[in-house]
Amino acid sequence: PSVNEFIMWGFWDKRHWREKCGLYRADWSLRPQGKVWQELTQKKWRSHVKGKTNQTGKVQGRFFFGTYSVRVTTQEGEIFEQEIQLLHDGSSSKIIKQN
Repeated sequence: PSVNEFIMWGFWDKRHWREKCGLYRADWSLRPQGKVWQELTQKKWRSHVKGKTNQTGKVQGRFFFGTYSVRVTTQEGEIFEQEIQLLHDGSSSKIIKQN
């Protein structure tokens, strides 16, 4: 919870400054630490929410800070797409509204 970002100094053994520390070996096969990195960044720390809005037009889910592509389909089949950014203060930079 106290981590905001990561800095990677290298990801491939042939260009890494320390031996056997890259996420990928010299032949581009994934190292164990690469598997952990992929699991965290592609699954556990990703927000994938699909659902229907409640009576107030909100969808609840677990979201991380960052930028999201949001797609809303109305009952009539209209599609609205917009990029939103969830900020550290809990607000968002854009809110999708249907008039």
